[in-house]
Amino acid sequence: MQTGRYDDADAVLDRAVAYLGVSPDILRFEAFLAELRGEYEEADSILAVIEAEYQGSLFWRSFTANHRAALEGTRGRVSASLAQSMRSAEIARERGLPGEMLESMLSAAEYEAFTLQDRDAATVRLERALSEIPLESLPFADRPYLRIARIQTLIDRPKEAAAMLARFESEADSAQLRRASIRLGFTRGVIAEAGGDLERAIRVTRAAIAESNQALGEMVLARMYESAGQPDSAIAAYERYVAGDEPVRIYWDRLFLPYSLERLGQMYDETDDDENAALYYARFVELWDEADPVLQPRVTAARERLEEIVAERG
Repeated sequence: MQTGRYDDADAVLDRAVAYLGVSPDILRFEAFLAELRGEYEEADSILAVIEAEYQGSLFWRSFTANHRAALEGTRGRVSASLAQSMRSAEIARERGLPGEMLESMLSAAEYEAFTLQDRDAATVRLERALSEIPLESLPFADRPYLRIARIQTLIDRPKEAAAMLARFESEADSAQLRRASIRLGFTRGVIAEAGGDLERAIRVTRAAIAESNQALGEMVLARMYESAGQPDSAIAAYERYVAGDEPVRIYWDRLFLPYSLERLGQMYDETDDDENAALYYARFVELWDEADPVLQPRVTAARERLEEIVAERG
């Protein structure tokens, strides 16, 4: 965490409040800043203020639903996270925004596929979403081809994922392809990984990370390095993800932060680096301390191993 930069951000927000007063936009950035610091209860409180003060606005209701889905998911609160995703979908329906409605439904399917590792539930939700909102019913710019393809790799449907990617590439014009270049890179990477071509997967994913100049893709790259039998590179990539300070990273943390902390604990444990293993096990246990029962076996395993390390180190 880069504390100095966060202090600077606090100072900017304080000046904005002094000149402009409190607004939902300022509250939104305060929530993002709290999450970057790991102050999730503070972010909860800020969202509660937005909900109370601006409940008449469908836009802000949509924002808080989407944000709570991510915030609850990051902390392993499965039922609450999925409920907020579906609440977001219903608000999008009320706003007459079928593209946003589909994105919210896909978010729930993605969470089931990755965090719960429940391919069947994710498949049912994905198919239901596409049945209710066919891609052909949306303007091209609102069709989430690439996100669907990435979800299909998570539910072990690599051929369908490749077909979805090909569909996007054939229907998009040159300008649309340029605008989607980063998302295209990540999508091509996970599809190559699903097809067993790890060399290509790593190459195109690294290129996408370099183009985006963000740490958000590092977790994806870390998993590829693990599959390729490169644990040192995997650990370095996981740590780059955990250390990232992108303002809206909570939307990725829902999936990636718990997994990254858990794997770092396990991988350092495997290399007999007790100090770092204990550090990451502790962070994972703290993050998911109040996770839903379906996730608690993972928390228990990490907590027990942490206690063993502490006892062994005296």
